[in-house]
Amino acid sequence: MSRMRGSILTALAFAGTAMAVAMTAPLAAQEGEGKLEIISGDDPARLDVRDIEQFREVAADGSFLPRADALSLEGLLGDYDLALPLRQPCAASLCLTGYAKRASLPQRPQDTHFVGFDLGSGADAAQLPRSPISLVLVADRSGSMAGRRIELEREALLAVLDQLHDDDRVALVSFDKHGRTDMPMAEVGPNRGIIGNAIRALGADGDTHMETGLKLGYDIAAAERAQSGRETRVMLLTDELPNASAEQPAGFMGMTQAAARQGIGLTLVGMDIRFDNALTMKLANIGGGNAHHIALSDDARELVRSSFVSTISPVARDAVLTVSPAPGSRISALYGVPPSTVSRGADGSVSVRLGSVFLAGDRGELLVGMTGNGAASGQLASATLSYSDALSGASGTDSIALATGAGEPPANLAAAEALVDEFLTLDNALKQYHASGDAGAAADTFGRLQQRLSSGTVPMLGREQAMVSRLAASAHRLQSGGGAIAGDIDQLGIVGQWSIVSQKGLRDLAPGDIVEITPARELVTIRQSGEQAGTRIAQTFQVSANELHIDNTSLVFAYSLDGTKLKLATPGNERNLRLKRIGS
Repeated sequence: MSRMRGSILTALAFAGTAMAVAMTAPLAAQEGEGKLEIISGDDPARLDVRDIEQFREVAADGSFLPRADALSLEGLLGDYDLALPLRQPCAASLCLTGYAKRASLPQRPQDTHFVGFDLGSGADAAQLPRSPISLVLVADRSGSMAGRRIELEREALLAVLDQLHDDDRVALVSFDKHGRTDMPMAEVGPNRGIIGNAIRALGADGDTHMETGLKLGYDIAAAERAQSGRETRVMLLTDELPNASAEQPAGFMGMTQAAARQGIGLTLVGMDIRFDNALTMKLANIGGGNAHHIALSDDARELVRSSFVSTISPVARDAVLTVSPAPGSRISALYGVPPSTVSRGADGSVSVRLGSVFLAGDRGELLVGMTGNGAASGQLASATLSYSDALSGASGTDSIALATGAGEPPANLAAAEALVDEFLTLDNALKQYHASGDAGAAADTFGRLQQRLSSGTVPMLGREQAMVSRLAASAHRLQSGGGAIAGDIDQLGIVGQWSIVSQKGLRDLAPGDIVEITPARELVTIRQSGEQAGTRIAQTFQVSANELHIDNTSLVFAYSLDGTKLKLATPGNERNLRLKRIGS
């Protein structure tokens, strides 16, 4: 559960995944209006590769340049507190704030202004509606949760139990590769000790299959909802990134949508992981879903204690934000908004459905690119927020006007723009390199970005300066021939089919599975046994004379070839794979 920052809602940051050639929403532009680009992470091919820490790890390794589609603007923005200050105290359920600055985005020279909107609330969490609830706790107990993460998870679950009333009802489900019911649905009062013991008994081991645990949790919730008719919610705690594009019935979003139609909400809690806006906005729009995170350094009990009610009870529903350009301006870009939540008016306005809004949750600013200098009066745009108050059901609105040259913008808006600049520039440079092998062009682009980040105008971005500096150094090394193999990899002797002899620390691989390494730099795993027998998993890779990096992951293996035997191992041998050539 995220901390509340006074009356400011934890971010509504709509940012895009790695696409400088942006995904453009299928919204028809009016004649002469110009194109509205929705630079969005809502791309099924990319939704499962958004862990910014993976990108940072590969950049820090220095042996390879990560691929552009491993980069996430949502992840970049999510690493920072970018809340925008309210212009005046808020006495309503929701209030709108916004600021504009002159744009400075080399990859988007057509944009003249960079605009950010944020929400605040005058609501008191203690006054939010809190009727008896039936809560299904779904806990990840897979091997990746071992150590501090499983400790945090147990602390968070025990804190949730502390916040439940005696007449609330709760069930506990846990999962690794399989799901199990640790505690069937029961009233809290007489069973508080039993439930606590079940939570304390949770360990961490095995592979992860989130959908298996989630399905079991939703099945229990559906039966409870049908029997009791009371408010029912699933709370899923995991360190995995859900695939928000999995809208088939058995996929994450498909199950969540089906549950929402039955009146069952989802609270998603990331254990040492943040979820991006394409996911959080979808959850908010399908029936009161929300997302939160708990960092390794957090006091999980205090976070839950301070925000539990504002986590399960929204402050507003059906929220919609409409931005209208003034004459002489137009909206040219939205960052990270799922196209399905956007509609465009004939007057050039853009409306974004925000859905349910909670006082606690992982969100950020709505970031907008605009072209033109606005009206002669100096007005650039106006914005209107509409919503339904969750407590009274009454309709509420708020509106603001933005003018050009309206004073110095907040530092956080400048930081948000610098992160957008970083994302767009890295995306362009990495595409230059991976499409054409032009390490020199990539190095020059990294260098110019490094200069902008080091200008001192946004001092909070030292971490980004360091990462871009490492990428520039890697590109210069590749330019001089001291890195990844750019030509034929047959000379390395690793192309062919291999059988897995043994593995350590690698999920969903087993002895006997087949690994095919192709000249096109594809690594194809073919499962030979178990529930996934016959499944083919294809990934691309980069390779040097002695290392192999699997794209869109943090995995960099040193490899050694000994006749018909091939060994791949990460530094420290924490993960390794031993293979034997097939047909030798």
